[in-house]
Amino acid sequence: QHRCFGNLRPTDKHGKVATPPRPLSEGFHQIAPMVVQAALMRRYEILAIENPEVHLHPKLQLDLAEFLISQAKIKKFIIVETHSDLFVHRVLRAILKEEIGQGLVRLYFAKLEESSDGYQYSILDPLSINNRGQIENWPEGFMTDFVKESRRLFDIMYGADSGDDDE
Repeated sequence: QHRCFGNLRPTDKHGKVATPPRPLSEGFHQIAPMVVQAALMRRYEILAIENPEVHLHPKLQLDLAEFLISQAKIKKFIIVETHSDLFVHRVLRAILKEEIGQGLVRLYFAKLEESSDGYQYSILDPLSINNRGQIENWPEGFMTDFVKESRRLFDIMYGADSGDDDE
């Protein structure tokens, strides 16, 4: 018996029958299929996930990134499309701490281009990470809001206000 899945109740004929599961969070419904699928995968199989951070609080985003890193370390190929700065930061930290080899990780930035006839299409630019964990070809718009807001916060907290709140 588990509180998430209801209690067992006796019936007339068959002894005990489980009651219906209790409602679970959106986060559970988001993360459970990823965890189950990753667990079922064999080495060298591919799992592609779009926006795994949806409905997850920051700590759980980091935990999921940690789990997917652990799966990649055992030779499962994980492709993640994300808007989560935390997710990207966790991958970069794993590279720097040598929890996963840099050669096993590829980071790409998707940018929108437009052809001469007005057709829009996406281009994936590979990001180059040096041995200090720095992105050498930082794309315009990549984690810009996070970086700007962090700088503003640190400036205010530590008195190094640059005086330019709009950058």
